[in-house]
Amino acid sequence: MKVSQFLTGTLIVDILATTLLVYSCGGISSGFGLLLIVTIASGSILIRGRISTFLAAVAALAIIYSELYLALTLENPPNQFIQTGILGNILFVTSFYIQTLTQRNYNAALLADKQAGDIIELEKLNNEIIQRMRTGIVVVSPDLRIISMNTAARSKLGPILDKAETTDDYEFILPSALKEQLSLWKINRKRQPQPILIPNSSKQVQLNFVLLNPDSDSDSDVLIFVQKNQ
Repeated sequence: MKVSQFLTGTLIVDILATTLLVYSCGGISSGFGLLLIVTIASGSILIRGRISTFLAAVAALAIIYSELYLALTLENPPNQFIQTGILGNILFVTSFYIQTLTQRNYNAALLADKQAGDIIELEKLNNEIIQRMRTGIVVVSPDLRIISMNTAARSKLGPILDKAETTDDYEFILPSALKEQLSLWKINRKRQPQPILIPNSSKQVQLNFVLLNPDSDSDSDVLIFVQKNQ
Protein backbone atom coordinates (compact mmCIF):
# COMPACT_ATOMS: atom_id res chain seq x y z
CA MET A 1 0.00 0.00 0.00
CA LYS A 2 1.32 3.41 -0.93
CA VAL A 3 1.91 6.04 1.75
CA SER A 4 -0.61 8.40 0.14
CA GLN A 5 -3.29 5.70 0.21
CA PHE A 6 -2.57 4.95 3.85
CA LEU A 7 -2.74 8.65 4.77
CA THR A 8 -5.97 9.09 2.81
CA GLY A 9 -7.59 6.16 4.58
CA THR A 10 -6.41 7.40 7.98
CA LEU A 11 -7.76 10.89 7.36
CA ILE A 12 -11.14 9.56 6.17
CA VAL A 13 -11.42 7.48 9.34
CA ASP A 14 -10.55 10.61 11.34
CA ILE A 15 -13.25 12.60 9.49
CA LEU A 16 -15.89 9.94 10.14
CA ALA A 17 -14.89 9.65 13.80
CA THR A 18 -15.11 13.42 14.24
CA THR A 19 -18.47 13.50 12.49
CA LEU A 20 -19.76 10.77 14.82
CA LEU A 21 -18.53 12.82 17.78
CA VAL A 22 -20.36 15.88 16.47
CA TYR A 23 -23.55 13.85 16.00
CA SER A 24 -23.38 12.30 19.46
CA CYS A 25 -22.90 15.72 21.06
CA GLY A 26 -26.00 17.23 19.47
CA GLY A 27 -24.78 18.52 16.16
CA ILE A 28 -22.78 21.40 14.83
CA SER A 29 -23.68 23.64 17.77
CA SER A 30 -21.44 21.53 20.03
CA GLY A 31 -18.38 23.14 18.42
CA PHE A 32 -16.64 19.83 17.76
CA GLY A 33 -17.18 20.32 14.04
CA LEU A 34 -14.26 22.74 14.06
CA LEU A 35 -11.99 19.74 14.56
CA LEU A 36 -12.65 18.90 10.92
CA ILE A 37 -10.79 22.07 9.93
CA VAL A 38 -7.67 20.71 11.64
CA THR A 39 -8.05 17.38 9.85
CA ILE A 40 -8.49 19.00 6.44
CA ALA A 41 -5.55 21.34 7.02
CA SER A 42 -3.35 18.40 8.01
CA GLY A 43 -4.49 16.42 4.99
CA SER A 44 -3.75 19.31 2.65
CA ILE A 45 -0.21 19.51 4.02
CA LEU A 46 0.47 15.77 3.88
CA ILE A 47 -1.26 15.02 0.57
CA ARG A 48 -1.04 17.36 -2.42
CA GLY A 49 -3.45 17.56 -5.32
CA ARG A 50 -7.02 16.42 -5.86
CA ILE A 51 -7.02 14.09 -2.85
CA SER A 52 -6.94 17.12 -0.54
CA THR A 53 -10.06 18.52 -2.22
CA PHE A 54 -11.67 15.08 -2.05
CA LEU A 55 -11.09 14.98 1.72
CA ALA A 56 -12.71 18.40 2.11
CA ALA A 57 -15.72 17.12 0.12
CA VAL A 58 -15.96 13.99 2.29
CA ALA A 59 -15.87 16.09 5.46
CA ALA A 60 -18.48 18.55 4.17
CA LEU A 61 -20.84 15.77 3.04
CA ALA A 62 -20.35 13.87 6.29
CA ILE A 63 -21.27 16.85 8.46
CA ILE A 64 -24.25 17.73 6.22
CA TYR A 65 -25.62 14.16 6.37
CA SER A 66 -25.06 14.16 10.11
CA GLU A 67 -27.15 17.30 10.54
CA LEU A 68 -29.79 16.00 8.15
CA TYR A 69 -30.06 12.76 10.12
CA LEU A 70 -30.44 14.71 13.35
CA ALA A 71 -33.19 16.81 11.79
CA LEU A 72 -35.07 13.66 10.72
CA THR A 73 -34.71 11.78 14.00
CA LEU A 74 -35.26 14.50 16.63
CA GLU A 75 -38.73 15.80 17.47
CA ASN A 76 -37.59 19.41 17.77
CA PRO A 77 -34.35 19.56 15.80
CA PRO A 78 -32.36 22.80 15.97
CA ASN A 79 -32.03 24.67 12.70
CA GLN A 80 -28.29 24.36 12.13
CA PHE A 81 -28.12 24.02 8.36
CA ILE A 82 -26.76 27.55 7.89
CA GLN A 83 -23.88 26.86 10.31
CA THR A 84 -23.33 23.52 8.59
CA GLY A 85 -23.13 25.19 5.18
CA ILE A 86 -20.69 27.78 6.52
CA LEU A 87 -18.49 25.03 8.01
CA GLY A 88 -18.56 23.17 4.69
CA ASN A 89 -17.37 26.30 2.87
CA ILE A 90 -14.66 26.84 5.47
CA LEU A 91 -13.43 23.29 4.91
CA PHE A 92 -13.02 23.87 1.16
CA VAL A 93 -11.41 27.28 1.68
CA THR A 94 -8.98 25.75 4.18
CA SER A 95 -8.11 22.97 1.76
CA PHE A 96 -7.48 25.32 -1.18
CA TYR A 97 -5.51 27.79 0.95
CA ILE A 98 -3.23 25.16 2.51
CA GLN A 99 -2.72 23.53 -0.90
CA THR A 100 -1.62 26.88 -2.32
CA LEU A 101 0.85 27.47 0.51
CA THR A 102 2.16 23.91 0.27
CA GLN A 103 2.64 24.20 -3.48
CA ARG A 104 4.50 27.48 -3.07
CA ASN A 105 6.80 25.95 -0.46
CA TYR A 106 7.33 22.91 -2.71
CA ASN A 107 8.20 25.10 -5.69
CA ALA A 108 10.53 27.19 -3.52
CA ALA A 109 12.28 24.02 -2.33
CA LEU A 110 12.67 22.79 -5.93
CA LEU A 111 14.10 26.17 -6.96
CA ALA A 112 16.51 26.15 -4.02
CA ASP A 113 17.68 22.63 -4.92
CA LYS A 114 18.15 23.66 -8.54
CA GLN A 115 20.11 26.77 -7.54
CA ALA A 116 22.25 24.71 -5.17
CA GLY A 117 22.97 22.28 -8.00
CA ASP A 118 23.85 25.17 -10.33
CA ILE A 119 26.21 26.61 -7.72
CA ILE A 120 27.95 23.25 -7.32
CA GLU A 121 28.34 22.92 -11.08
CA LEU A 122 29.71 26.47 -11.35
CA GLU A 123 32.13 25.75 -8.54
CA LYS A 124 33.33 22.65 -10.37
CA LEU A 125 33.69 24.64 -13.59
CA ASN A 126 35.60 27.44 -11.84
CA ASN A 127 37.87 24.93 -10.18
CA GLU A 128 38.52 23.23 -13.51
CA ILE A 129 39.36 26.57 -15.13
CA ILE A 130 41.68 27.52 -12.29
CA GLN A 131 43.44 24.16 -12.43
CA ARG A 132 44.07 24.57 -16.17
CA MET A 133 45.41 28.13 -15.91
CA ARG A 134 49.09 28.55 -16.67
CA THR A 135 49.40 31.20 -13.98
CA GLY A 136 49.90 29.71 -10.55
CA ILE A 137 47.21 30.64 -8.04
CA VAL A 138 47.46 30.23 -4.27
CA VAL A 139 44.81 31.28 -1.75
CA VAL A 140 46.14 31.93 1.75
CA SER A 141 44.10 32.41 4.93
CA PRO A 142 44.85 35.19 7.47
CA ASP A 143 46.70 32.63 9.63
CA LEU A 144 48.89 31.75 6.61
CA ARG A 145 47.32 28.38 5.81
CA ILE A 146 47.19 27.49 2.12
CA ILE A 147 43.47 27.09 1.41
CA SER A 148 43.68 26.35 -2.29
CA MET A 149 46.31 25.97 -4.95
CA ASN A 150 46.13 25.06 -8.62
CA THR A 151 48.35 22.71 -10.58
CA ALA A 152 50.47 25.50 -12.09
CA ALA A 153 51.32 26.82 -8.62
CA ARG A 154 52.30 23.35 -7.44
CA SER A 155 54.56 22.96 -10.45
CA LYS A 156 56.25 26.36 -10.12
CA LEU A 157 56.66 26.20 -6.32
CA GLY A 158 57.41 22.47 -6.09
CA PRO A 159 60.81 22.58 -4.31
CA ILE A 160 59.64 25.42 -2.06
CA LEU A 161 56.49 23.52 -1.05
CA ASP A 162 58.58 20.46 -0.20
CA LYS A 163 60.02 22.46 2.70
CA ALA A 164 56.65 23.83 3.86
CA GLU A 165 55.28 22.90 7.27
CA THR A 166 51.84 21.32 7.62
CA THR A 167 49.05 21.73 10.17
CA ASP A 168 47.39 18.93 12.15
CA ASP A 169 44.82 18.78 9.32
CA TYR A 170 47.61 18.23 6.78
CA GLU A 171 47.22 21.70 5.30
CA PHE A 172 50.31 23.51 4.05
CA ILE A 173 51.60 26.49 5.98
CA LEU A 174 52.82 29.24 3.66
CA PRO A 175 56.56 28.60 3.08
CA SER A 176 58.93 31.11 4.69
CA ALA A 177 60.07 32.51 1.32
CA LEU A 178 56.50 33.42 0.37
CA LYS A 179 55.65 34.47 3.92
CA GLU A 180 58.47 37.01 3.91
CA GLN A 181 57.35 38.51 0.59
CA LEU A 182 53.75 38.68 1.83
CA SER A 183 54.81 40.49 5.01
CA LEU A 184 56.79 43.06 3.03
CA TRP A 185 53.86 43.57 0.67
CA LYS A 186 51.47 44.20 3.55
CA ILE A 187 53.79 46.91 4.83
CA ASN A 188 54.02 48.61 1.44
CA ARG A 189 51.56 47.42 -1.18
CA LYS A 190 53.01 49.67 -3.85
CA ARG A 191 56.28 47.83 -3.58
CA GLN A 192 56.96 45.26 -6.29
CA PRO A 193 57.79 41.89 -4.66
CA GLN A 194 61.25 40.56 -5.40
CA PRO A 195 61.55 37.41 -7.51
CA ILE A 196 62.08 34.20 -5.56
CA LEU A 197 64.81 31.78 -6.57
CA ILE A 198 63.68 28.17 -6.77
CA PRO A 199 66.03 25.96 -4.70
CA ASN A 200 68.46 23.79 -6.67
CA SER A 201 67.54 25.65 -9.83
CA SER A 202 68.33 28.82 -11.69
CA LYS A 203 64.62 29.52 -12.19
CA GLN A 204 62.84 32.38 -10.47
CA VAL A 205 59.16 33.05 -9.85
CA GLN A 206 57.44 36.39 -9.50
CA LEU A 207 54.71 36.81 -6.89
CA ASN A 208 51.79 39.24 -6.95
CA PHE A 209 49.37 39.65 -4.05
CA VAL A 210 45.70 40.65 -3.95
CA LEU A 211 43.36 40.88 -0.95
CA LEU A 212 40.14 38.95 -1.56
CA ASN A 213 38.32 41.25 0.87
CA PRO A 214 39.91 44.72 0.65
CA ASP A 215 37.55 46.11 3.31
CA SER A 216 39.05 43.85 5.98
CA ASP A 217 42.83 43.72 5.76
CA SER A 218 43.49 41.61 8.83
CA ASP A 219 40.71 39.07 8.25
CA SER A 220 40.96 38.78 4.48
CA ASP A 221 42.28 35.83 2.56
CA VAL A 222 45.09 36.67 0.15
CA LEU A 223 45.29 35.61 -3.47
CA ILE A 224 48.84 35.00 -4.70
CA PHE A 225 49.64 34.87 -8.40
CA VAL A 226 52.77 32.87 -9.21
CA GLN A 227 54.46 33.47 -12.57
CA LYS A 228 57.79 32.65 -14.08
CA ASN A 229 60.15 35.60 -13.84
CA GLN A 230 60.91 36.80 -17.35
